[in-house]
Amino acid sequence: MRLADNCEYIGLLLGVKVEEGKLAYAPIPQVGFAKAQQVGWKFMAEPELYKARSLPDGISLQKGILLIPDLDVPRLIRLLWRKGISFKEKNEVFPQPSNSGQIEIEGEYVVDRVIQRAVSKIALNYLAKIAGSGFVLSENFDSIRKFMRYGTPPDYKFFRVSQDPILREDSKIMRQTTGHLIVSEWSGSQNEIKVHFSLFNILTHEVVLTPNYSGMWRDIRTGHHFDITNRRISKLHNAIFVRPVRKILGRLV
Repeated sequence: MRLADNCEYIGLLLGVKVEEGKLAYAPIPQVGFAKAQQVGWKFMAEPELYKARSLPDGISLQKGILLIPDLDVPRLIRLLWRKGISFKEKNEVFPQPSNSGQIEIEGEYVVDRVIQRAVSKIALNYLAKIAGSGFVLSENFDSIRKFMRYGTPPDYKFFRVSQDPILREDSKIMRQTTGHLIVSEWSGSQNEIKVHFSLFNILTHEVVLTPNYSGMWRDIRTGHHFDITNRRISKLHNAIFVRPVRKILGRLV
């Protein structure tokens, strides 16, 4: 996540945290290098700077360096020293919200193989909880199980990430909860078994656990919500799909 407001610190890297049941954003440990020809900074997260073989182009060490946040300043100074950069004056940056009490942010989400395997494992575990371990031990799930264990992807399109909401009253912009959601689905006409999973109800991960189940159809359609405030799990009611719209109809109660 990055600060997108039109201010001096545009591009500041942000992390997500939960405060009083709501998502909040705060700066992560990072270093800002002053741009050589422009006003502003080029920010590098601590892990990125640690691995980097060189500094970003278009910066000026003479114009200034920012260390963020304050608690990690000694560690960041040591990191800069290992990169051959001497930091003489400490600077702290904590951007203030705009007059409306809000700040504009933008996000970049990378779904790599590790994330796909982890989400697939969550999906299969959930199906085992709903349908029983004997059900998921079927050879129909061997392909996705092999991917989870060894990283060999299935020979079908098994993973999709979208902003499609899971709950009926939600839209791509407005969400009624910041809790985690998970729903299982089995289309009897296609024999395709899926699980939809969303952390903090932001992005929806769709995992096709098997494209063509060979056994007799049964109703495994169900969903659950994890409240991140009181750490309680509740069942979703009327969690069904409407074709052809890829949207789960559900009411959070």
